[in-house]
Amino acid sequence: MFAFASLVAPATADAIVGGIPASDEYAFSGSVQTPHKGEKDWHTCGITLITPLHALGAAHCQTNFEGGSKLRRFGAATAEPPPDFEDPSRFHVQFGSHDRLHGTEVRGVVKISKPPEWAKLKKTPRGEVGDLVILTLDRPITTIRPAGLAEVNPRFPLREIGWGLHSVDDVGKGPAPRWLHEADAPGVVRTSADCRGADLGVDELCVRKGRDAANPAKPAGECYGDSGSPALQRGRDGDWNVVGVVSRGPEGPNGEPRCATDAVMPKPTYYLNWIIQEVSAQGAQVRLAELPRDSGRPGDAQPVVQPVGAAA
Repeated sequence: MFAFASLVAPATADAIVGGIPASDEYAFSGSVQTPHKGEKDWHTCGITLITPLHALGAAHCQTNFEGGSKLRRFGAATAEPPPDFEDPSRFHVQFGSHDRLHGTEVRGVVKISKPPEWAKLKKTPRGEVGDLVILTLDRPITTIRPAGLAEVNPRFPLREIGWGLHSVDDVGKGPAPRWLHEADAPGVVRTSADCRGADLGVDELCVRKGRDAANPAKPAGECYGDSGSPALQRGRDGDWNVVGVVSRGPEGPNGEPRCATDAVMPKPTYYLNWIIQEVSAQGAQVRLAELPRDSGRPGDAQPVVQPVGAAA
């Protein structure tokens, strides 16, 4: 998983392995925070605003895992007890800024909802993992346009954003990075060695790792602290839409953590009925988007991810 280690992440300006500072607004992207180690805004995971009152992230970010070994692996076993990740009153979310310490909109969390398929990474008989969570906020956000949800186009690249580490070597050295970063992934494949190693579910995407912006010979991608953050593709209207949510990557051969691998991400559209049911209970609606259609064939050169202001 790419969560919990953010509780002991480094104080660095970088985030996402091989990424660059965020080039677009991404106001819908939020940081889930809790008081920890003397800081009131300690980053735990990413989150995405999908209605004025609801945000979508990863279930494992709001789950208490039994056993010290798992807690140590995910970075939550510090000198002080880890927080209760299933207590909504322990968390708040900041939206609207690349600086996770100065969000323009800050909200408390009043409810944590997980799909019935979620069983702490144990698959259902159908092969589902269910690593999604919906956080209900204490009051609506009306100043930020929520992100839409869309079915991924596997031939288009994806943009990954987050406040996660830029190296596994930095686990345990301080708070999470302060500034939002991004990296582009070349696309989605049916599976890969990395995704098989992370036990890909039938409800999940296998997102290929990208290339380091400064050194293309090195990989780029998600790391600890990026859990719950969105993988994005642009819709026909030019807006960003969520096609995946960061969950996990494979371990190394000796159980060591790895980053910037092909990553496993649940598909929000797989759980669309559940998402609609959860948000409609408070009278909210999600925005469903359609991605541009491409006329190419599998294996053709993929279009670049358009920068802000460019035509989709």
